[in-house]
Amino acid sequence: EIAPASMKAHYEYGPRGDMPGVSVTWYQGSEKPEIWKSGEIPKWNSGVLFIGDDGMVLADYGKHLLLPED
Repeated sequence: EIAPASMKAHYEYGPRGDMPGVSVTWYQGSEKPEIWKSGEIPKWNSGVLFIGDDGMVLADYGKHLLLPED
């Protein structure tokens, strides 16, 4: 079995103890979040983009970048 070349999956995790619930969306391949399509995110050869309520983290195997940079 292999993963599809492009996909979007959304997960909802309920609250646990005193922690609130969390929503997670996974984009793979040509599927990208709107912020990625806007051109505001640096384009690296590989990496992962975490988007939170207060900002973003772009990371790969050896570096990371907090966004927005201002």
